[in-house]
Amino acid sequence: MARRLRIVGGHSPWLIALWGAVLIATAAVTSLSSLAALMREQQPDTILTFDPRDALAQARRSELLLAQSPEDQHVVQRARTAALAALSYDPTRVTAWRSLAAVQQNNNRADQLLLVAQWLSRRDPLTQLALLEYKVQHGDVAGALQHYDNILRVSTVYDRVLFPVLAYAGTDPNVQPALVARLASASAWRRRFFSYLASSNTAYHTQAVIYAAMARHGKLSDSDIVGLQATNATLGGDYRNGETLFKLADPGAARLPLRDGNFASLGGITPYSWMLEDGGFLRVATAVVAGRPRLEMESPRGDGGRGVRQLVQLPAGKRRISATIGQIEGDISGTVYATLACAQGSPISASSEARADTGRIVVAATIPAGCYPQWLEFGLRQSLSGDRSGAWVSGIRAD
Repeated sequence: MARRLRIVGGHSPWLIALWGAVLIATAAVTSLSSLAALMREQQPDTILTFDPRDALAQARRSELLLAQSPEDQHVVQRARTAALAALSYDPTRVTAWRSLAAVQQNNNRADQLLLVAQWLSRRDPLTQLALLEYKVQHGDVAGALQHYDNILRVSTVYDRVLFPVLAYAGTDPNVQPALVARLASASAWRRRFFSYLASSNTAYHTQAVIYAAMARHGKLSDSDIVGLQATNATLGGDYRNGETLFKLADPGAARLPLRDGNFASLGGITPYSWMLEDGGFLRVATAVVAGRPRLEMESPRGDGGRGVRQLVQLPAGKRRISATIGQIEGDISGTVYATLACAQGSPISASSEARADTGRIVVAATIPAGCYPQWLEFGLRQSLSGDRSGAWVSGIRAD
């Protein structure tokens, strides 16, 4: 009687064994392919010992020879031979075309070979770098920037090498127009470049020049980064460039001598918008009471301190700062103070104080020429009784 095959899970055991063998063979082939790729990259001579016709290994051998001894003519000749061998087996090897360009004595011939490599692939950064250098040597600004663009679109590896050069070139009047035009369309890397400017030691003046040129071109879309740099420059004491950056980031707000006098829309670019000093024993916050926004300053123990400040741009002459103040329900009426002082230039320091229950506070000052911009500050005086005190402020105006 013929022996019947036992079925396992609906499949013949011979079929299961066959699939197992296929999977094992596939895994082995994959591992060998990965190993071969690694060997081509690191030890191409080993691959060429077994297969001299391996175009990838020949191209990599040429590349490594040039990287190790670019001045040794014997090594250069070996690199040339390897590159030619690679192209005879596979004419699409970009690295081989690039190696041939590197060993050329004639710059125009080298450029032609690099253009062939670029025609095969624009995604090879080293080819683009070589073409970039050629364009720079020939004074072709637009051409060089095209190769910058090609590199930065496909890789972030060269950011730290190329961005410092672009930052420096951005202040050159011979380069700036072409750079700005390129940045206007370089959505793939423009923000990375602006982030580099913000995080590096690039001078604020340099940044302001580049951003101003972008604004004139009508393409300054990364205003959040520009606003951050306006804050950093200003708080670092660079008021001139800080104001320039502020005007670029938020031109509408920059036209106002004082912003958001009712504390209705906190969140602008500091310190050109209000900076709340909530900390210590003084609680500072905005609130809306009976439909009216206001700033509230409260001290549970009667402590005083700065509540809020803003950098304002009042022109020279007689000026008056006024505000509505009031007592917070449930608190003892605190004493509000207001000061106006020069941020730089001719010193002035005008101040005033008033109890919250009087309803109004006014600071009068004569601002001399050169006193620009100014710090405007509101705060709460210490309560001698040590009891809980507070006050609110709203309706701040500059006349």
